[in-house]
Amino acid sequence: MSKLILERFKCREDTTESGAESVYFMIYVAEARNGTAHSDVKFIRKEAWDNEVDKGDTFITNITVSSGMHHDLVIVGMIEEDWDPDLENPVNLILAQNMKGLNGTLAAATTMTTGVDDDLGHIVRDEFHSQLRNYIANDEIMGVKRWKSSSPTLTFSRDEGIYDVTLKLHAE
Repeated sequence: MSKLILERFKCREDTTESGAESVYFMIYVAEARNGTAHSDVKFIRKEAWDNEVDKGDTFITNITVSSGMHHDLVIVGMIEEDWDPDLENPVNLILAQNMKGLNGTLAAATTMTTGVDDDLGHIVRDEFHSQLRNYIANDEIMGVKRWKSSSPTLTFSRDEGIYDVTLKLHAE
């Protein structure tokens, strides 16, 4: 079992919009082992980030995303907020419920393999991206990527904005 932590994010380049940025994260986590699976979607945002993210800024966050599970599949969506976050409650709860529809597929796949392979990871990532797009009103999706502990930093880019996002696992 482990704890997944959003360790930090850095703005390497601002987007084309004027002023400082506001960002948040939607993170899908799943444990899929021995023919069973469970998942959740986490909404990670701090008001202190609103209109405060500029080129060169690094935010040391150390926010616990999820704990008490094996993080066999982690998909990270980075969102640039325009007014209010489109994906906060109750939308993030709806997203979590929608994504639970894939638990059976994850469970079935892990009866034959030792974990979530890249093909299945791509399918889940694409579905998560699709779900995010379905509920976005005016915010922008900077990207949706699969995270692996062997490569803890993800780079997101859109509208000339470039961000590095680092997550880590901590044994419990």
